[in-house]
Amino acid sequence: MKRPIAKTHSLAIAAVLLGLAACAGINQLPEEGSADAELYRSRCTSCHGQPHPSRHTPQEWEHYVGLMEQHMKDKNIEFSPQDKKIILNYLKRNAR
Repeated sequence: MKRPIAKTHSLAIAAVLLGLAACAGINQLPEEGSADAELYRSRCTSCHGQPHPSRHTPQEWEHYVGLMEQHMKDKNIEFSPQDKKIILNYLKRNAR
């Protein structure tokens, strides 16, 4: 049985809108709009994509932030101890 074209188009449009709504949440950070989330976003996306804080455990974040700190030092990119502390605390608070 054929569906009417209008109904088919409505279903397709609804699917696209649901997909867009789901994708919009991908870039959402925990504590969106907070100073900590914005610092994380600004400092940690200048060289690579933004991993979601729930991607790693607190221990893994400790390791990865240490690696990034060394990488930044090697590239002469400033990364203050205060920024590191804020970002690491933010990531650990929102880790998996």
